[in-house]
Amino acid sequence: MEDCIRTAHRQISVCALVPYPTDIAPSQRYRIEQWTAHLAKLGISIHLLPAVDRNLMRLLHKPGHNLEKALMALSALPRRLAEALSVRRYDAVLIHRAATIAGPAFIERLVKKLGRPVIFDFDDAIYLLHTTHANRRLGWLKFPGKTELLCRISDHVVVGNRYLYTYASQ
Repeated sequence: MEDCIRTAHRQISVCALVPYPTDIAPSQRYRIEQWTAHLAKLGISIHLLPAVDRNLMRLLHKPGHNLEKALMALSALPRRLAEALSVRRYDAVLIHRAATIAGPAFIERLVKKLGRPVIFDFDDAIYLLHTTHANRRLGWLKFPGKTELLCRISDHVVVGNRYLYTYASQ
């Protein structure tokens, strides 16, 4: 009985691989960021690890600058890879939308292979290709098909509505 009580009070650590820096994206703020303080009181620590920095975010939705955007996104990949390799020190991994803002599900597959429970969270039809006017020509880099893969390889999927639930359950 004492072991059960100790386990119930053990701190749980969750690595949250999120696409954007904190306090920028409404989806991320609503689905994860606003809950971190409350969850900490319950013994669940959420470590938010954004895929991109604020410099890229300032440039991302502006027209042009395609080479600069691509170089900034590529330069973030070694850090993201190192973060993915560190997930073993957490009890679980939460992936909000995708572990990177573009590209195939390489990081997500790696995280799954490292043996931690994966929770995939999405709140929009991200499997449908949608881009801003400024980035229309680069839309194919988003790999919208990876949403289906993430639903399949995750241990648990959290969605924002019944429509997304139907998609995730296929």
